[in-house]
Amino acid sequence: MSKIPENVVDLLEKPIVATLTTIAPDGIPENTAIWANWDGEHVLISTIDRRRKPNNIRNNPNVALFVLDPENAQRWIDVRGVVDEMKLDEDFSVVDAMAQLYTGVDSFYGGIVPEEQKNEEDRLVIKIKPVRVASQG
Repeated sequence: MSKIPENVVDLLEKPIVATLTTIAPDGIPENTAIWANWDGEHVLISTIDRRRKPNNIRNNPNVALFVLDPENAQRWIDVRGVVDEMKLDEDFSVVDAMAQLYTGVDSFYGGIVPEEQKNEEDRLVIKIKPVRVASQG
């Protein structure tokens, strides 16, 4: 496993919108703007199961994540990795933590999207294990 350099780990811990690249079944890369967080071992993302990202990952677990420092375009991190785990966020703790980090609200459902959506979608936690990390800054 590749270690995240200390001088850029904050880019994964701050509320900076990242770009996640997955590979579609036809082999073409797809980029998505996402919220991300770092737990010290994995990059964490949250998504709804019916979206393309989870389907792409099921087909090919190799992904890339790019984060550019919004205050310094010469400072960035590029994480190439493999999805170690994709599971239900049953208590919504991961998406709620991201909602707190990115927007300051305590709950994603009811704070960002309507509370009723909580019962209409399966929210996933995707854990990305870094394999190769490049960075500047």
